[in-house]
Amino acid sequence: MITRELIKQNPDNYNKYFDWLEKLRQSGVTNMYGASPYIEAHFNVNEDEAIEILAYWMDHYSELLKKRGWKR
Repeated sequence: MITRELIKQNPDNYNKYFDWLEKLRQSGVTNMYGASPYIEAHFNVNEDEAIEILAYWMDHYSELLKKRGWKR
């Protein structure tokens, strides 16, 4: 089970989710508050896990933006 605490222990293990979320954000397909169903479908995770991944991404977006080198 993916939780924010588990992600926090080693966030680099979740870069595939974070990079994909950034691509989704840049695409404009959805408001990011509604992105969890997209995570579920793309990564075949359950609703709770998708919410945890999205919440971590949102809570740490500024840090991830710098670390991953994304362009706004």
